[in-house]
Amino acid sequence: MTVRSWAEFVTREVRERLPDVRATRRGTTVVWKLGRHSATLNAADPHNWWLRIDTGGCGHPLTYDEDQNAASARVTAANIVIHFDPRWCRGLDVEPYPHGVTHA
Repeated sequence: MTVRSWAEFVTREVRERLPDVRATRRGTTVVWKLGRHSATLNAADPHNWWLRIDTGGCGHPLTYDEDQNAASARVTAANIVIHFDPRWCRGLDVEPYPHGVTHA
């Protein structure tokens, strides 16, 4: 997949669960934002795309993607959703926890 089609797929998957997420792309860099959270894709190397997630807390998860296909895009979307909103920690295919359970 091209960076554009891959990023569009990720954005659609993320927005199904978090509709307020905004995405911007400049060249081989894509940034998804929601409030103080951000995820930045660096796709400058055609063989290894890097994703850095910043949730405003300690640590910044960094993952890489060697296979730029629909399956890897779905995994990336899941990583973004789960880090942006912990109610989804059980995965994208399970209903999220109610807000009160994770924000008590």
